[in-house]
Amino acid sequence: MSRYKLPVIAFLCVLFNLCAPASAWAASVIQVDGSFADWNDQISLSDGFGDGPDGGDFKTLAWGTNLNEQELYFMIERFTPKSGLTPMVYRLFFDMNNNGSYEDKIDKFAELQYNPSSSEGDKVSLKIFSSSGKLLYEKNGVCGDGGLKFEFALTVDELQIIPPQPIRFYLSGIGGAGDRLPGRGDVMWVPFPGKGGNKIWIVAGIIVWLVITAFFLKHRIWLFYFIWGAVGFSILLIMTLRGSPVEFFMEHLSGLILQSILRLLNIITLVYNDSPGTLLVLSRVDNTWTTMGVDIETSGLLEMCIFLGLIFFYPGYTTKMRTGYSLLGVILIYFINIVRMLTVIFIVQLGGRDYLFFAHSVLGRLVYFVLTIALYWAFFTKPTLKMIWEQVQNA
Repeated sequence: MSRYKLPVIAFLCVLFNLCAPASAWAASVIQVDGSFADWNDQISLSDGFGDGPDGGDFKTLAWGTNLNEQELYFMIERFTPKSGLTPMVYRLFFDMNNNGSYEDKIDKFAELQYNPSSSEGDKVSLKIFSSSGKLLYEKNGVCGDGGLKFEFALTVDELQIIPPQPIRFYLSGIGGAGDRLPGRGDVMWVPFPGKGGNKIWIVAGIIVWLVITAFFLKHRIWLFYFIWGAVGFSILLIMTLRGSPVEFFMEHLSGLILQSILRLLNIITLVYNDSPGTLLVLSRVDNTWTTMGVDIETSGLLEMCIFLGLIFFYPGYTTKMRTGYSLLGVILIYFINIVRMLTVIFIVQLGGRDYLFFAHSVLGRLVYFVLTIALYWAFFTKPTLKMIWEQVQNA
């Protein structure tokens, strides 16, 4: 019974987590409804007063996504005009292939018109054009508020992108004297809405996993017990924690730790309570903002689930050893991922945003794999070799 005591206890905690409602760590659900409370502490950039023309002086540009949706949400706010509630006409430019140019055929811009004094009240007109100025799409929405701010949504189909596709964007007024946000450069963003698992199927999977694991244990089929137990436990734990309060907490905590470390190095970063795990980093090389997402992988949660599956079912450990090694391993994996994220940010700071792919996909993962291999050597390979050597010596 002791062989699977810890996994059973862990999954009882997980089942409790499944039944728990979404916590305060989860991002607020954004709705295009003319009510702007859902934008509080979402990802945003602010602009100073007086650097744009009256009526077109930007105050805030915010953006975000919702779980299990394929829409990109934006909110634009201006400072109060001296000449009254004049119409707002702005353009949001998109670099769809993330190459720094906004003039490619694939690139687009959205033209937004909001006239609060018109008979239509708080309706906003939205038109999407190709980079050459060809009208591609048009729609209207009720999404203004008092003539100072408005919100709108663009679907991935309207922009003709796929969710994990990185894009760049910036907001601009129309005309040479129009305001711009950010003032220089642009914002790079990977709009990849997270998805939570189906709770019913997860619970069913846990029950099936427990029954088969108990069967292998009772009949002492150790090889299949270890493989089925470790792999199944890891997969079900990942599915369960995806989109859970645990994930939101770890992502937010990682963002706060990264921001604290980077602040000591004079690297400007922004984090947001309603967007856990989102870190906005200003690159000094090209003076542009990059959205760094801390997700289930880069928070270490994915690797922790795999590690715990192996630890819980490793045949050479007692329950006391599994408990201690689980706690130690989780802490080490968490900080290994912090080191990986710091590596990525440092490379972007030194070489600019064009090095993001190399920093994340090559160098960051290389640092992670080296440190993880050392961790697995200490927890699994070395004890296994020691156990085999002792068996040979006693033979």
